[in-house]
Amino acid sequence: MSDIKRELIELEQIGGEKVDGVISPISYNVFYAPNLVPLGQIYKEVDGFYVFEFKRPTEGCWAGEVLLELGAKVVELNKAWREQLSKTIGG
Repeated sequence: MSDIKRELIELEQIGGEKVDGVISPISYNVFYAPNLVPLGQIYKEVDGFYVFEFKRPTEGCWAGEVLLELGAKVVELNKAWREQLSKTIGG
């Protein structure tokens, strides 16, 4: 078994919002990287957190490794906002 980690998902930034003169991404198209099959979209909800929505939630299945990587990307995108909230409201 190889120790080489390959990316299983790929993000394509779409849209953006301007805050204090800086454009921050608000959504991403998500693809299964080996053959660029569209999985869905990561977007920012009204509470400021990113969420993932499958393109076709009732079709097909995905390996656990793909879902774990997808979850890790959403957690990574939410990290700065979660830290800012913790500093602002405590906890």
